[in-house]
This record gives sequence, structure tokens and C-alpha cells, in this order.
Amino acid sequence: MTCIISHTTALAYWATRGPGERMLPIFAPQELSDITANAQDAHTAGIVLAAAGLQDYGNSSTTPRRPLHLLVHRRSARRKSTGIVYHAQAARLNNNDGRFSGGISPERFACGTFCRLTHGVWIASPEQCLLEMAGIIPSVCQLVEVVNLLCGQYYLSPDGKDRVGTRKPLTSRAAIRSYLTHMSGRRWANRLNRALAFSHDLVASPPENFIATEFGLPPQLGGRGFPEFECNRRYDLKDSRLSRAIGKKYLVEDVGFVGSKNCIEWDSYEEHMDKQAYDWTQKRANLLRADGVQVFSLTFGQVVGDVFDDTVWAIEEQFRFLHPTVSKAERLLQHQVHSFLFRPGRRLF
Repeated sequence: MTCIISHTTALAYWATRGPGERMLPIFAPQELSDITANAQDAHTAGIVLAAAGLQDYGNSSTTPRRPLHLLVHRRSARRKSTGIVYHAQAARLNNNDGRFSGGISPERFACGTFCRLTHGVWIASPEQCLLEMAGIIPSVCQLVEVVNLLCGQYYLSPDGKDRVGTRKPLTSRAAIRSYLTHMSGRRWANRLNRALAFSHDLVASPPENFIATEFGLPPQLGGRGFPEFECNRRYDLKDSRLSRAIGKKYLVEDVGFVGSKNCIEWDSYEEHMDKQAYDWTQKRANLLRADGVQVFSLTFGQVVGDVFDDTVWAIEEQFRFLHPTVSKAERLLQHQVHSFLFRPGRRLF
């Protein structure tokens, strides 16, 4: 029998993986009709997750504080159970007669769909997790944020709130697109593909994720519609004297706009609270400017409250971007997206 952890529980697992953790074996299942999701499975999965630092998922006799998401092989196998959410894995979007087809079709799963945690317990891979999340996340902005996280360079605390440290990205937009080419008949694939168009690789912190999400989305989706940009883009210093001044041949721009020498640097108190970090931040920005780069230093005070519209206008003005005309409905949506992303104490999963 096989128990498969999925959806939000899989997201919690991947979002909290730190550097140096071993890569999990992956497989392309030949037959999934033996998927089970009974009480014993939930208990076993909860123990495995607790060992991985996630304590609240179905591993005790009391009701878990967060539901455990598990796959079942068909809709008729779903059942009501306290603390557990069952998902029937669907194979194709449509039958020939246009109706949705449920159930599992083994040949529709690409290699890397699931990863083995331990004997009998598997988990949706980062790519498969994102495909699953595309079906339950209510807004494009939230889906983009989750894509940025799993394609990013940081990981979160077990409560899903705070950045703990830095790691190599679990996946990339290119890897997700490649995965989706093998899963083109899957439900929600088109929605995830759409989110990829507004997502970014190599985001290094939650605030960077928030601003990348806002800047990358168009106004009709609550974003600011900035020109194409890259996160943590490498910039090679042209003058050897600048390299000697900082001891490096290149610097990394938090948000670097494609086809230009414009960049935005996120200067947060948390990242620059000691003298050395502050000195590095100022030196880096000054050397970029000396090498001809237009730098806009963005601080937390410039993104909270009602000042963010003016901050966006200032960025557009400095970089000579067009000031787009937005409708009242679009402006309201922008404010809703901004308030959601920067809401204090928000938990991602």
C-alpha cells in the first residue's frame, strides 16, 4: 500500500527544507490503484512529518491543528475524517464527450511526480505540489508567491511565517514548464502555466517575493505591471578599481530590469541591522551607481500603509517607465493584493 502526502501539506514540507538535506528518490508510478489514506496511513504520515520538523499534521490522538492532505485513487474513495483532507487524483481534463474524467491513469504521471519519504509514504514533488496548489489557491497572486518560494533561495520556519535561512532552489520555472509538458492533460496545468508567466527564479526572502509578485503581475491582476525583470541578477563590475574596493568581481541586484542598467535593492532592517551589514549595503549601492547602474533603494517604510502608490510612482519616474493609467477597480485590487502580501503575521500554509 502507498500513502501519498499532497497539496498544502506537501507545500509545508518543501517550504521548510533547509540546505544540505538529502535529495529524495523519485519515481514514475506504474500503478496507483493501491493508494490508501486510512487512519493508520495518516498516523504514519504524521510521524514522518513530525520527524521533519512539522509537528501539527495528524501525528497525535488529538485533532491536528492543521489538516493533513492525502491523495486517494478515485472520488468514491474520499471520506469524511477529522483533520484529514482527501483529494482524488484526476487524470484527464476532458473525455471525448467534453465531461471531466476523474480517477488515476498511470501513464499520465511523469517521472518525478512523487518523492519517497520512507517505506510506504510518498509526497508530491515540488512540481507536482505546485500543480496541485493551482487547483486550490484562490488567486493568481497567491499562486505566483508560492511558485516564487519553491523556485527561490530561502526556506521558512515550520509555522510558515518567517525566513529561516538560505538554500538552493528546489526547482525552477524551466523545470516546472518541462514537467507540465508531460502533464498537459492534467487539470489546472493551464492555470499554473499562466502563473509561471508572472513568476521569478532565485527570490531570496519573503519581502523580495512580495515585491516581485506585485511588480510582476499586470494591473488587472492586482500588480504594478513593471517591465520584465530578474531577481538576484548577477552584475559584473566593469572597472577593476571597483572590484578591488569590494573584493568581488560582481554584485547581485535584488531586482534587475532586463535590457537596462536599472535595479531595485531591498534594504530591510532585518538584513542590515549591524554595522557590517549596513556598511556592505551602502558600499554595494554606491559601487553599482559608480558603474553606471540606476539604483532605487526600497525600504520597509516605503511599502507599508498608503505610501506604496507614491513609491511605485517614484520608481517609475527614476527609471523613466511609463506611468500606466489604472481604473478604480484595478487600483482597489492593487491595494487588496498589497495588503494581503504584507499583512503582519501571515502564514503561508
